[in-house]
Amino acid sequence: MAKLPPLFYILLLVLVLLPRPAKSSTSYSTDLSALLAIKARITSDPFNVLSRSWSTNASLCSWVGVACGRRHVPDRVTALSLASLSLEGSIAPHIANLSFLTALDLSNNSLSGPIPDGLGRLRRLRTLDLMFNRLSGPIPPTIFNLSSLAYVDLANNSFSGCVPIEKPISVNLQVVSLLYNRLVGNIPAALGNYPKLCFLSLRGNNLTGSIPPSLANLTQLTLLDISENSLQGEIPHQLSLLFDLQYLNLGLNGFTGPLPSSIFNLSSLQMLSVATNKLTGYIPEGINGLWLPSIQSLYLNDNQFRGLIPRQLSHCMHLIDVVLYKNQFSGNIPAEFGSLRKLKILGLGSNKLTGPVPSSLGNLTELTVLDLEINNLHGVIPYELGYLHRLQYLYLGQNYGLRGEIPSAIFNISSLQILDITYNKFSGYLPENVGFLLPSLQRLHLGVNHFTGQIPTSLSNCSMLTVVELSQNSFSGPVPTTIGNLQLLQILNLASNRLSGGLEFLSSLTNCKNLEVLLLGNNQFKGSLPTVVGNLSMGLWELRISNCQLDGNIPAGIGNLSNLMNLDLSGNEFSGKIPSSIAQLENLQQLYLYDNKLEGSIPEELFLLRYLGKMYLHQNMISGSIPELIINGSELQEISLAANLLSSRIPSTIWRLTNVLLLNFSHNSLDGSVPEEIGNLKLIEVMDFSTNKFSGNIPSALGNLQMLTYLNLSSNSFTGPIPESLGGLISINSLDLSSNALVGTIPKSLTRLHYLVNLNLSYNQLQGEIPQGGAFDNLTAESFMGNTALCGGRKFGLPPCTTTAGPESRIKRNLLKFLLPTIAAVVIFSAGLLLLLMFKRKKIKTTTTVNQLDMNAEAASLDYQCLLSLLELGISCSRESPKERPTMEDVVQTTELSTDYSTDLSALLAIKGRITSDPHDVLSRSWNANTSFCSWYGVRCSRRGERVTALQLNHAALRGTIAPHVANLSFLSILNLSNNSLSGHLPDDLGRLRRLKTLFLEGNRLSGPIPPSIFNISSLELLNCAINEFSGYIPTGTGSANLQALSFAINQLTGTIPAELGNYPELRFLSLSINNLTGLIPPSIANLTQLTILELSSNNLQGGIPTELGRLINLEVLHVKQNGLTGTLPSSIFNLSSLQILAVSKNMLTGYIPKGGNGLWLPLIQKFYLDDNRLTGLIPQQLGQCKYLIDIELYNNQFMGNIPVEFGNLPSLRILLLYSNNLSGPIPSSFGNLTKLEQFEIDSNNLYGMIPNDFLTLLSIILPDIFRLTLATGSQNYRVLNLAANLFSGKIPASLSNRSLLSAIELSYNSFTGPVPTTFNNLQLLRFLNLAENQLSGRLEFLSPLANCKHLTSLYIGNNQFKSSLPVAVGNLSRNLQVLYIANCQLNGNIPSAIGNLSGLNNLDLSSNGFSGEIPTSISNLRNLQRLHLQNNLLNGSIPKELFLLRHLGQLHLEENMISGAMPESISNGTGLQEISLAANLLSLTVPSAIWRLTDLVLFNLSYNSLVGVIPAEVGNMKLVQVMDFSANKFSGNIPSTLGNLQMLTNLNLSSNSFPGPIPESFGGLLNLISMNLSSNALAGSIPKSFSRLRYLVSLNLSYNKLEGEIPQGGIFNHLTASSFIGNLALCGASKFGVPPCMATPIPNSRSRKYLLEILLPTAFAILSACFLIIFMIRRKKIKKIKYGMAGKVSTSGDVYSYGILLLEVFSRKKPTDEMFVGGSSLRQWIGESFHVAIENNVVDENLLDSEVNIHAANVGTEEAARIKKPVFIIPPGTRPILLKRNAERKADYGRCCGETEEDQKP
Repeated sequence: MAKLPPLFYILLLVLVLLPRPAKSSTSYSTDLSALLAIKARITSDPFNVLSRSWSTNASLCSWVGVACGRRHVPDRVTALSLASLSLEGSIAPHIANLSFLTALDLSNNSLSGPIPDGLGRLRRLRTLDLMFNRLSGPIPPTIFNLSSLAYVDLANNSFSGCVPIEKPISVNLQVVSLLYNRLVGNIPAALGNYPKLCFLSLRGNNLTGSIPPSLANLTQLTLLDISENSLQGEIPHQLSLLFDLQYLNLGLNGFTGPLPSSIFNLSSLQMLSVATNKLTGYIPEGINGLWLPSIQSLYLNDNQFRGLIPRQLSHCMHLIDVVLYKNQFSGNIPAEFGSLRKLKILGLGSNKLTGPVPSSLGNLTELTVLDLEINNLHGVIPYELGYLHRLQYLYLGQNYGLRGEIPSAIFNISSLQILDITYNKFSGYLPENVGFLLPSLQRLHLGVNHFTGQIPTSLSNCSMLTVVELSQNSFSGPVPTTIGNLQLLQILNLASNRLSGGLEFLSSLTNCKNLEVLLLGNNQFKGSLPTVVGNLSMGLWELRISNCQLDGNIPAGIGNLSNLMNLDLSGNEFSGKIPSSIAQLENLQQLYLYDNKLEGSIPEELFLLRYLGKMYLHQNMISGSIPELIINGSELQEISLAANLLSSRIPSTIWRLTNVLLLNFSHNSLDGSVPEEIGNLKLIEVMDFSTNKFSGNIPSALGNLQMLTYLNLSSNSFTGPIPESLGGLISINSLDLSSNALVGTIPKSLTRLHYLVNLNLSYNQLQGEIPQGGAFDNLTAESFMGNTALCGGRKFGLPPCTTTAGPESRIKRNLLKFLLPTIAAVVIFSAGLLLLLMFKRKKIKTTTTVNQLDMNAEAASLDYQCLLSLLELGISCSRESPKERPTMEDVVQTTELSTDYSTDLSALLAIKGRITSDPHDVLSRSWNANTSFCSWYGVRCSRRGERVTALQLNHAALRGTIAPHVANLSFLSILNLSNNSLSGHLPDDLGRLRRLKTLFLEGNRLSGPIPPSIFNISSLELLNCAINEFSGYIPTGTGSANLQALSFAINQLTGTIPAELGNYPELRFLSLSINNLTGLIPPSIANLTQLTILELSSNNLQGGIPTELGRLINLEVLHVKQNGLTGTLPSSIFNLSSLQILAVSKNMLTGYIPKGGNGLWLPLIQKFYLDDNRLTGLIPQQLGQCKYLIDIELYNNQFMGNIPVEFGNLPSLRILLLYSNNLSGPIPSSFGNLTKLEQFEIDSNNLYGMIPNDFLTLLSIILPDIFRLTLATGSQNYRVLNLAANLFSGKIPASLSNRSLLSAIELSYNSFTGPVPTTFNNLQLLRFLNLAENQLSGRLEFLSPLANCKHLTSLYIGNNQFKSSLPVAVGNLSRNLQVLYIANCQLNGNIPSAIGNLSGLNNLDLSSNGFSGEIPTSISNLRNLQRLHLQNNLLNGSIPKELFLLRHLGQLHLEENMISGAMPESISNGTGLQEISLAANLLSLTVPSAIWRLTDLVLFNLSYNSLVGVIPAEVGNMKLVQVMDFSANKFSGNIPSTLGNLQMLTNLNLSSNSFPGPIPESFGGLLNLISMNLSSNALAGSIPKSFSRLRYLVSLNLSYNKLEGEIPQGGIFNHLTASSFIGNLALCGASKFGVPPCMATPIPNSRSRKYLLEILLPTAFAILSACFLIIFMIRRKKIKKIKYGMAGKVSTSGDVYSYGILLLEVFSRKKPTDEMFVGGSSLRQWIGESFHVAIENNVVDENLLDSEVNIHAANVGTEEAARIKKPVFIIPPGTRPILLKRNAERKADYGRCCGETEEDQKP
């Protein structure tokens, strides 16, 4: 060997000594620095994961959560997973230096701060999971620029800003989850450019705008959830192009319009929710019979859908939930629903369904909830409903038509928890053994029915009962004394029955420590009120025992009921004094002791009750004076001391009670004068001082009480004049000053009182003329009798006033004498022309039927005689001698009677004719011609004549339409047709009822537009058209200055709110809620200074809340919730001193809550709703000063800071909802003072600290929605402690177990430490216990006491630090237990076989512990088990074959154990299995052939075992499988080509086996494949080119096989690297794959193709020609349609002769100039000679009589015809034709029968 030169050795030494270059620019040290920086940003590591493992003494690749590359980059960090470690701190920006990172998982921690922008530099990143942290700020746009990114989950954080997707770069993106953040703005249309996206969730943000149609491009999408946002617009029909969509949730938004029919053709859709939107229209019926064949859950509730419920639903055999409540569906319940055997929830309540309850519903044996309440169902309850043995909730209330007895089978449903059948017609007895049959019953609602018999004693055995509601029935006998056994009872309502006996049962009720409401009134109890009443529950807040014939004294012990708010003992015979102990009822608000025999004085202590608002002591024998201490009753609003023996003067302090609304001191012996200070009572509405001994002048300050509606000062000794200021009582409708000694004249200012109906000034010493006009026009002599010096009109029975007629009066008289007759002639002449035109039209339409006129026989006969009467009138008026003609006054008097008795009778009969259903026989029994209509049901007439003034047919269940003839009741002042089922349009002619004051039409089914003419009725005061189906715009008219109340709520109105609504100065109530109104809230509403209630909720209003609303100083209720309002809350609103309810929730309001001005901040506010907005800042401390607050709801906003300590000062607070904000700090200890708190939710904030002991005194905390379904769907009465998802620390207080009424404890996702208290056994009502995701430690001894919690259904204690074995006592837990979750808790030992005792279990998760031994075969006893997770333990032995006998088992996860042996052949019995994971065990032998028949499998993982054999072609039967992993086994044989049929497959791993042969070409059919690994086998042949068609394929590994030939180009191959093909020596292709190039023929230049395309560009031209059609009008015919009889009264004079000739011309169709009238013959003579001979055939135009005679002949019987044809029209010659009164009804009906505006009503 030649010797090497020395220079070689020198160079070699230099090379050795020189430092080695870094492996890359971001080498090991770079990654190490980045990880250490990440560790430094962690401020809390409770499990010491980083502090122990992340040490520089060890390779970073061995650190917990760190994964490094294997081959090319062995020291580079490729994955970082620190999930579920409870880490706190922020994400270091250095993380962007981990340049080889492909997966980052920091989920389920408590990290805060923003996401570093540098993450966008991690170009290799594929997976990013940051869910369940507290990260905030905007989402960096750079993240979505990562070309490799496939999975992004940022859910459950506090990210803000917009969704930062503008220009898609990563075509690999498959999953995007941003739910439950605070994102705003629109959904980016660019989202539609991610072709592989299969999961998109934006739920629970503040997104606005509409759904971009571009989402339809996401053809691989399987889940789309954008619910709980503020989206609007219509649902795009393009969504139907998402053929793979399985889950679609659009609920809780503001979507409008119809539901696209194409969505119902999505064959893969399993869940569809559009609940709580504003959708309208019908439910589509689908196309070609395809109607959601895979649907399981359908939620359409809380919309405005109408029409029939589609019967196609019955073909959806997989349906589990059908929720359609709160819509307008009509028709019958489809009987076909009985075929849906999997159905568990059927919610059809609050619709307009009719018909019976289908008996086929009894086939739904899985049903747990049946809700049919608030419909119009009728008939009996089918016996078959008793077959629903799993039913828990049955709601049939408020149908009003269900009847009969309750089938006995219903009482055999032992699972029933709620039975509600109120407001129906059920009858019969309750079974004596009902308490033994319904052991689970919690709420029993039977009120307002016809039940009889005694209350069963066995009812006391229903130990779970909390509500018993039996009111308004006919139960009799005594109340069982065992009722006190119901220790959970909260509400007992037995009122309005026939119960008898004494009140001994009250003694047993003292055991009901939870009793809150006790209602026993209106029964037949006798005896005294036992003293034991004082021992009732301290939580009792309402006690009513009125009208029960009780006697004796009121026991002093009643003062022990310290929380009592309402006490009613009225209508009994109590005697003795009012016990002063009532003053101990510090919370008392209402006290009713009237109508008894109480005596003594009024206890002064009563007025120390600071919340007392109503005090009724009238009709007793109370004596003495009114206490001076009444001034302390500052909250008193109603005081009634009438009909007692009170004397002395009224204390002066009483006039300072400025909140008083009612003050009644009548019928006592009070004396003295009434001072001017009475004017301080600005809010008073009723004042009655009558029948006392008051004297002195009436104070003029009374005139300042503008809210006063009733004033009675009669029967006193008042002197002096009537104050002129009383003309300022603008709201007064009854004023009685009679029987005093008043003098002077009657003030003319009283004529200005528009609402004054009753005025009594009799028996005084008044003098002078009675004023004219206003209310005086309708008064009678009774109002003024006993005043001898008064004078006035004859109608008052007084002498006329002596006045000298001056020049002015003579001018007026001449005007009346000459001008008015001329006006009358013009009006009457116009009416005649109208009549002529109508008769001419009738000639064309001569086939008028009875239905067209819509009249019965009597009405038709009247119209026939109307024509004859008018003809006679024409003869009379055209006599030759003027002396023989009637005067125009006679004619006008006749015309004024045009709406008299016969007209009103005709109108009423026509109204009756339009009624198609009268179930209570209201009209058929009462409305007949044998009696005066003034005695008919619902009809009220005037006093002086038989004119209809009121028509009240409300609550009569009538069906039909409103006849337009109602407009003929011209004296009508009240029309009340509310709460019926009337349909059709509202007649336009209602606008002619000029005297109408009240129009109530609510609660019907009226539709069409609202007639504008209604708003032209000047006298209209009350207009209520709510709860109908009116559509169109809100009309405006000239307006009624008297309008006080206007309601169009719950209709289908569109358009904007008219600004003209601000022109009604007297409007006090305005409700337009629940419509489809758009636009802004008009500032002109602020002109309604009398407004007290403004309701505009549930519309589509936009813009801001007008600042001007702050001028509505009388406003008490402001509802504008659930709109699209933006901007800030006007500070002026918070100065409204009268405001009691403020509701602006579910809008898009921003900014802070104003602090008000001058210290005035809603002093009377009771309910404060600002939830579901975007409000920020601190919660104002001023809220803590609003002492009347009952309800505060601020959830789903962005409030920050601490919860105000001042909230603890709100004594009446019942509801406080602050969840889902950014609140921090501890729970204020002052909250222990909130003893009335019923609902308190603070989850999903940043609260910390320990739970205050005072806080644990709160016993009534309601479960939030997210957990409510876990306990029982629909129940709202569970007592729950929920502090989840905060930062609370410390130990769980042992005193928590003293809260024996708790039903649920939710403390998950906090930092509680230490052991779990072993005293939870005291919580015997506990159903739900969640302690997961904390830092709890110790052993599981607490499980043994939990065995006493017999109602426990869910137990979550996973992800804690328990260290012990699982005690055998776990098998003693409740048989009702459904969920047991003890994962990730470091438990060891064997799984006890006693776990098989938990027969109700459906979810068992013991994963990620250290359990050893075999899987207990007793698990096979869990017949209801659906999910079994035992993965990641140390279990051994074989798989128990008994597991596969669990027919409901859907998920079986046994991976990462040491299970050995073969897979059992019995696995084929598990037909319900969807997920099987047996990976990483010691399984061997072959896969059982029966397993390939499990066609429902979605996940199948057998990897990392020792299984052998071939995979058969039957694997192609698993059509639904999505994940299949057979890697790392010993499989052999060819890969079956049938695998290519599995089109749902997304992940396929067959690596590390011994498969030979080619790759099947059929793999090109795996359309959804994302990842495929065939590496490390013995595959041969070429790579199928069909792979390039797999659009979603992201990962492909074919390495280490024997493949050959060219690597295909295009598709996935454009993005692969050499690692996918390494180890295949015979492959060739592009150099980037590390293989040699292929020897192939060069590809022709593509430029020639491009050139060919360029020269073949389209050159077509479009030539359009326009055709013009010119239409010339050859002749134009102008037809003047003149309508007469529409302008009110006819004047008192005019050309009578011309009028008579006009009538003769009209009815005879002849003219005086016709040729037949020659030789002395005239028109009048010809008609007069024939009048009573053959008038029907010779005189009246046949076109006028044909239809009338036909009607007459068809509808009038013999007897009626005889009555009608009396010779009342014959006028003897020479007799002056003055109309007789008995004929006036026929003659004067001219204006009525000929002046109709509707075409079908004209004669």
